[in-house]
Amino acid sequence: MLSIYLGNFTDLIEALGEKIRSLKKEDPFSSIVIVVPSRHIRSEIKRYLALEKDLNLLGVHFHLFYTLALKIVEERHGIIENIIGDRDFFILLLRHVIRNHPEDAGMLDKFAETLRGCEALFATIEDLVDAKVDPESIIEAMEEGVLEHEWSERLIPLMRIYKRYLESKTERDIWDYPCLTSMAEDIIEDSSFLRNFKEIIYYGFYDLTQVQLDLFHRIATTYRTSLYFPLVEDEEAFSFARRFYESYIEGLVHKDDEIVRLYRKISFSPESGLFPQGYKCRLISASGAGDEVSIVAKEILRLVETEGYSFADIGVVARSLDDYSTLIKRIFRKHHIPFVSDASEPVNIYPYVKGIYLFLSLINSDLRREDIIDLVSSHVCKIKKFCPENVNPRPDLWDLLTRSAGITRGIEEWQRLKQYEDKEIFISGEEPYKVQKKEIEGLIQFVNSLREDIDTLPEHDTWHGYICRFLELIDKYLEIDEWTRDIISSIKLYESIRCDTSLAEFIEALMFRLDNARIPVAEKEIPGVRVFNVMSARGLMFKVLFIIGLNEKVFPRYIREDPILKDEMRRRFENTLGYKIGEKLAGYEEEKLLFYLMLDAAEDRVYLIYQRTDEEGDM
Repeated sequence: MLSIYLGNFTDLIEALGEKIRSLKKEDPFSSIVIVVPSRHIRSEIKRYLALEKDLNLLGVHFHLFYTLALKIVEERHGIIENIIGDRDFFILLLRHVIRNHPEDAGMLDKFAETLRGCEALFATIEDLVDAKVDPESIIEAMEEGVLEHEWSERLIPLMRIYKRYLESKTERDIWDYPCLTSMAEDIIEDSSFLRNFKEIIYYGFYDLTQVQLDLFHRIATTYRTSLYFPLVEDEEAFSFARRFYESYIEGLVHKDDEIVRLYRKISFSPESGLFPQGYKCRLISASGAGDEVSIVAKEILRLVETEGYSFADIGVVARSLDDYSTLIKRIFRKHHIPFVSDASEPVNIYPYVKGIYLFLSLINSDLRREDIIDLVSSHVCKIKKFCPENVNPRPDLWDLLTRSAGITRGIEEWQRLKQYEDKEIFISGEEPYKVQKKEIEGLIQFVNSLREDIDTLPEHDTWHGYICRFLELIDKYLEIDEWTRDIISSIKLYESIRCDTSLAEFIEALMFRLDNARIPVAEKEIPGVRVFNVMSARGLMFKVLFIIGLNEKVFPRYIREDPILKDEMRRRFENTLGYKIGEKLAGYEEEKLLFYLMLDAAEDRVYLIYQRTDEEGDM
């Protein structure tokens, strides 16, 4: 039932085109589904098949792993409305579980002290969920001596909290993506949706979680399936993919003629040179991330203006775009370079959110002077409406006065401002300045109003109640955009965990939400330069590719073991108990593969760019 094609992505996509052509030749109206790991590969395949191969895509359906599972489940159960993909929600749920079951948490109770601590623990819980680990079986293995006794102090609390976490999701009827995929696995034999396809094609993945793997196995053994797997068997760079293929895929085929090997190998041997003949590579050093992006922008313009490339022919990739997204948006727009990207930037760099941070800090800081002055100095603060008519705010004067008055915090100390009404003060290097009552009246009104509003906030309320109160207060004191308003409103979802909450917990959750929220740097799908991180760029083809950030601990990235579930434990889970849970340090092998795939993705030339120094010139 399963046919496998092995090779580089450039070979795989060509073979896929021939497969679609062959199937459509047999029956032009046949239905085919192509399952891909990312929406970017989906777009690449559609473009290639339709434009370069001139194929009829009528009846050709494209799905991601998640959307395929959703389609299978909804065929049986109807529209699923309680799927939650919000990672922050599950981190908060985990904290709730730990706090409600301290007797089970053991050494893990310290993680619940902060949401960042829970976030670290949740990364381990995610791996357990994806691997379909049964907590009872691990506890039983510990008791029977199958796993090392010295691991019990760490593993027993972890498994107990993990079990409570799973129970908590079930009690609340909460579905996440692994739940959906597991449910799809149980019903695929009866799926008329899948039976409708002449062939099911999986394309482009080289690793899967246990949940995804089980669904693939069930489909591959039930329906006519093809797998296009990126692997060159004798190439060292593919060791990460090879390990997965040999362990979980190769055994699904019973005849060697069901495996088609498509090899167009990049040679890395000294004898034949680093790159194929005619392939151009440039190594460029830069001074800081901004210099990297500026070099890329200028070279892109040169390539388009003098060598005839289009913007869509060019790609820019980095291991992570977190440090580059804002720079790319600013510098590319400055040079009028159109680009499409899945990069995002944190919302907390914007004045609206910075103003909210200052406002929230005032609640716990008892009107600290520095926070008040920073807030009234912000252009998003509505301080003007607290000032007398025809009087402009004077944050510079207010800063000087509050320092002179020795104000640090507390409403009592803020009353000292009244002593400066109609009084002369000395400003360094200037003539004495007489302070008029109306010049400080706005600040006094602002502080008094803040104090009154903060005092009205209840110590406990529903999540919805706090959202309404805070939006009302924020509208009173700050300008706010719709994007930020939506982020604040989104935490109403947390009522699924617990209806009410404390004021302190609400503020912590809101700040955590704003810390994690990101906004896209490119909003439209346009024919421009494609800017992706290397994980998103896997399987894409470019004529020219810039790889930026080629510095130690950046690309390849620096990888740490999970401090809770060490690689030795993960190895035993897989080899002894049969749970596919990846070792963290194996990620270094994936870094080699990713670099190889990026080199293979550039048809004409590649630019390798690294930072010789940072922006300050330091090594």
